[in-house]
Amino acid sequence: MPIYKLKFYQLQIIFYFVKKKNRNMLMFMKQQWFLLLCFLIILSCFRPLKCAQLPLHPDEEASNATTHTNIILCNYTLGNYSRITNISLTSLSFQGRLPPQLVNLKFLRFISVTANRLTGEIPPDWGNITNLIYLRLEANQLSGSVPEKLGKLVNLNVLALSCNQFVGSLPKTLANIKNMKSFRISDNNFSGPVPELIGKWTHLTRLEMYSSGFEGPIPDAIFHLENLTDLRISDMTGLQNFSFPNLSKKINHLYAKVLRNLNMSGRFPTDIEHIDNTL
Repeated sequence: MPIYKLKFYQLQIIFYFVKKKNRNMLMFMKQQWFLLLCFLIILSCFRPLKCAQLPLHPDEEASNATTHTNIILCNYTLGNYSRITNISLTSLSFQGRLPPQLVNLKFLRFISVTANRLTGEIPPDWGNITNLIYLRLEANQLSGSVPEKLGKLVNLNVLALSCNQFVGSLPKTLANIKNMKSFRISDNNFSGPVPELIGKWTHLTRLEMYSSGFEGPIPDAIFHLENLTDLRISDMTGLQNFSFPNLSKKINHLYAKVLRNLNMSGRFPTDIEHIDNTL
């Protein structure tokens, strides 16, 4: 596979970093986070993309060693211009802050910057990237509260904020997101009771809240979300006399269910044979 490849009307910049052979390049790129994104913004917003498909010299091809693949994809075209739609930069130990300038990428649908060393808060202006359907910020050092403006991302399907240092509660504006399917907020410093709005996401299939910081009670509506297939909640205080939840008979495909360290009491139910799950 080439280190990069360019296609007309579909630009894929694929970075391969091999720790043993490209250590200097990796350290250099860690320090160029802002320069890389600024270059992409300028490229997508002000310059037409005209790319020739050229093979990479065999001497410069990546080896078969373990690598990370990261993609910046432009597959939306309008006239003579291409637009960035996907940004995936994961497991690169990038340092810095999330750039507010990404709001200029009006056609952006996918952001994944997991497993880096990013700090600071989520830029409120990201709520104006209204075409966004996928946002993964897991495994960084992000902090602050979740901005209210994220409630404007009405097309969002996936929001993953696990393994950060977020605080406070969730803004009520997130209830405006009607098509949320995957919500992951484990290992954070949230506070207060579990927000009721989670129980209103009727399309939710995956919910993870391991050690999120939230306290009980857990809204009963969560256990009646009919599309849930993966439910994981653990290490939550503020639960008193919490018995095993009465799961909706309409939940037939709950394959994974974790309820751990929740101070549950009472009898184990005998009427959950309708669920094909790992408990």
